Amino acid sequence: MKKNRTLLKLINSVIFGALIVFIFIFISANTDLFESGYHGMIKDFSEGWINETGEEVDLDKINTGSKGYDGKIIVEKTIPNNISDDDALCFESRNANIKVYIDTREVYSFKGRENLTGAGYGTAFHDVGLCTDDAGSRMRVICVSVDKDVTEAYLSNMHLCSASDFFRMNIKAMLIPALISFITLFCGIALVVVYIWMPNREILPFNILALAAIASIFGFTLLLDTNILQLMTGTIYIWRDLSRIVIFLVMYPVIAFLNSLTEQKRPIYDYISFTLSVLSIVFIISIRYLYNIDMAVSYSRVLIAYAIISAILMTVITRDNSIYCKAFGVKNELRVFFAGLGILVVCGLFDMLYYVVFNKSKSSYANATRIGILLFLMVMMFEFLKWWTKDHQEIERDRFINHALQFAVSSDTPEVSIRSLIEYLGTEFKARRFFIFEDQKNGKFRGTYEWFREGEKSAGLDIMYIPYSGVIDKLYDSFNKNDHRLIITDLEQYKTANPAFYNILNTNRIDNLVMGPLEVNGNLIGVCGVLGAPPETLDGIAEIISLISYFLAQLILQREEQKRLFYYSYNDGLSGAMNLRAYRKFVGEGLDLSGAFGYMRINIEGLVAINKTYGYEAGDKIVLDVAKCLMEVFGKENVYRMNGTEFVCIGFETEEVFFYNDVDRAKKLIEEKDINGIRITSGAVYCVYGTTDLDIVTDRVEELMQADAQPDAKPDTKSAGHRIMR
Repeated sequence: MKKNRTLLKLINSVIFGALIVFIFIFISANTDLFESGYHGMIKDFSEGWINETGEEVDLDKINTGSKGYDGKIIVEKTIPNNISDDDALCFESRNANIKVYIDTREVYSFKGRENLTGAGYGTAFHDVGLCTDDAGSRMRVICVSVDKDVTEAYLSNMHLCSASDFFRMNIKAMLIPALISFITLFCGIALVVVYIWMPNREILPFNILALAAIASIFGFTLLLDTNILQLMTGTIYIWRDLSRIVIFLVMYPVIAFLNSLTEQKRPIYDYISFTLSVLSIVFIISIRYLYNIDMAVSYSRVLIAYAIISAILMTVITRDNSIYCKAFGVKNELRVFFAGLGILVVCGLFDMLYYVVFNKSKSSYANATRIGILLFLMVMMFEFLKWWTKDHQEIERDRFINHALQFAVSSDTPEVSIRSLIEYLGTEFKARRFFIFEDQKNGKFRGTYEWFREGEKSAGLDIMYIPYSGVIDKLYDSFNKNDHRLIITDLEQYKTANPAFYNILNTNRIDNLVMGPLEVNGNLIGVCGVLGAPPETLDGIAEIISLISYFLAQLILQREEQKRLFYYSYNDGLSGAMNLRAYRKFVGEGLDLSGAFGYMRINIEGLVAINKTYGYEAGDKIVLDVAKCLMEVFGKENVYRMNGTEFVCIGFETEEVFFYNDVDRAKKLIEEKDINGIRITSGAVYCVYGTTDLDIVTDRVEELMQADAQPDAKPDTKSAGHRIMR
């Protein structure tokens, strides 16, 4: 039934996901998302321009450094007759000062002013308003490099359309790169939120704040590269300045992130990277203003040097970590980082090559880098999610184990703790049965504990014995090969490998089984197992069993230790009978004075003389023989050695005559031992209706013993016994 519900949930999830995808595709295909109807009003105006030599040129293919232009482009073109009052000459320039004339009238002028990047280096968007009166007029455009000795100027992306259409066209053209940049930036913000939200940041697998900074810096820099922010705000210089400075902040978080992945996590590397990042920014700004070096010249060179220094520092950190890991036998965890970094580097190199060879005139050229940084972030975030999932599972597992241990220590006795623990485990596992088999020190393992859920019946494990040889030993080998756990879902695999075990499983109709060894100091003392748990939980159960089995083994060890302590605390070491402490505990807590019981006390006369004459070994043998006779009649748990020569026996016979028969039989067994040199004196009382005061009983027994000790005394027919009425 549960399997069917799980399958149904999976089917529902798949259908729901497919429905969401279908809705988005359907709506997108039947609306204006992929339409460009407004482009019908946009006219490409880059071709058909006439330069000063009378040659027809395409503005997208020339620049001020092209042959014959000498730092200045002057071109003319006739304005079409079908323009409207909403039309404008819209275009993009790079490193250029612009003037536009209609006939002889100057209608537009743009001069780049000096800023952080240089004399006017960078991209700008322009729109020159037109009206119907301008139709058929001659338009002249003059483009001059802001510094012909440093940079070349470009005119590109020229169109005749409304400014709003030009804006929309450029936004749409850069939509995918911008979205990738936004996603990268969003990843950085999300990681900051995760970092703030985490209650215990020390357990994080790496420096999430550093990864967030990497994502934010790259995402923002690449977003600036799309020029969308310039188009949306209409401002130029703030975005130019930021695009050339922000990237120099990235070394510090990259090194801090890498350092957090190492085993040593040396703080010195963080300090070095922070210092280098700050110095790089100070350096490029200083040479700009102190030496008036345009960033068109310095930027790429400083950036390359910055990248080389970063690579060297990363190599040093990696080498240092590798040496440390090798020296201490620690696993090196940097492979995933360098796999993601390798993807980013390859993508970045591709963009650099593409820019130099093919696309130098374009304002945005880092599409591969966008994909590379996003892939890098995805790799590292996937590692974080793996840790998160694993950590969450470990937290749940620890919570489970903590609860289990609460049950384990909830009782004063290990016996009760074991039963409470296996009941909790069986219930939480939703299993049919939980069992424990223990080594009996005779080559067999016997079932000692069993829990079964409501509706099941006991399997009678307490009378089930499994041989070590041929069954348990093979299971133990399997435990050692499988990280001290064993999951059985296919019984047939044991048909030939472990036939005796297969017969046990098959006879009891076991469909799945999780087992673990119970070990103490490397010695197998038992096995525990879970039967009939949900199949999808078996791996988790095996993990918990492998951990909890240690505590089960310790509880069993404590139980045995408690038994030993109890034995030595409440048993006489010589005779094996209960001792005086056990007697006091029993009469104080366990003896029901309201019910019928018999009380007998005997004393071994002459034992001191035997010890002096024949030695203590002979005396000890006499004590042992007497104790055996008494325990044979009254039972071991009802015979107490009060001191060196005296025993007390308590009988719970239902009739008075039965008690006195036992008294006579005990004395007869002692006499049959034919122990020379000693004499047994005794006194016995049977309380028909119990007693209100045990002292009355013991006093009467003392009187009877004293009477029995007189040589000339004539005991009554009840063998020096007495009946006490309550």
